[in-house]
Amino acid sequence: MASAEARRLVERVHFTDDVRMMRRGGTTNQLAADIAYTLKKFPNHYQALMTMGDYSLKVKLNPPPGAQYTVECWFDRALRFAPDDPMVKTVYGLYLIKRNKHKDAVAQLEAALAQAGDNANVHYNLGLAYFDLKQYDKALKSAHAAYRMGFPFPGLKNKLERVGAWREP
Repeated sequence: MASAEARRLVERVHFTDDVRMMRRGGTTNQLAADIAYTLKKFPNHYQALMTMGDYSLKVKLNPPPGAQYTVECWFDRALRFAPDDPMVKTVYGLYLIKRNKHKDAVAQLEAALAQAGDNANVHYNLGLAYFDLKQYDKALKSAHAAYRMGFPFPGLKNKLERVGAWREP
């Protein structure tokens, strides 16, 4: 396992704010190359995984230029590197929701929930995935759990209200 100082060095040089915000690369002209470098050193770097997925969606290429591997390969590597890390599964689930792969997103988010225990963020995003699959009862159950734990955004509740599936707990 790399030290905190090694991580800070990689983030300072390769995973800069400009890279994180998808403005420009840190050491190369290819933004994805800096994200890939970060993921080679820290396979389960949540922000880098999320940025790689978002950048791929932004440029509509998978893999994005300079990434070497598809986004799914980066996630597969992270899952093998840290199989007990629920955040990797959560971030992967979020990416899959953005790709409209809701069944796969549910599988990742359910696995994250099983590992993390009750987590408002995971419940909320799992509810969104269930909603997109039109599994409104499951979405409602996840929404109730997320809001009970203090999740601040009303988006899932609003979606359920629009389809007449919201009920107060």
